[in-house]
Amino acid sequence: MRGFNTLTVDFAKEVGAGVILKGIRTVTDFEYEFQMLNMNRVLAPGLWKPLFLAPSEAYSYISSTLVRQIASYRRRRQQFCPSRRGGGHRRRPHRLTLTDSGNRPWPAR
Repeated sequence: MRGFNTLTVDFAKEVGAGVILKGIRTVTDFEYEFQMLNMNRVLAPGLWKPLFLAPSEAYSYISSTLVRQIASYRRRRQQFCPSRRGGGHRRRPHRLTLTDSGNRPWPAR
């Protein structure tokens, strides 16, 4: 792995890259990378081939709409929902105590 501070096409030429790996998580990522690919093709035609990789489900997300659809077909959906162990959803937020300029807590209302 090497960092660079130039355009990707210039760096790819410098190191003789034949393939550029791109990770995409969502359609939005793909749309952005596809635009970048087309721009790079104009700047350096035939320089490299793109390879798009999709992440495993552990590094991605699934919308609640899809989870509800799974539930509507009476399938287990727990593996798609965050764990409640440790009280995650049921924990109340901490109460914020504001102070006046003398660092004395304001009276609760």
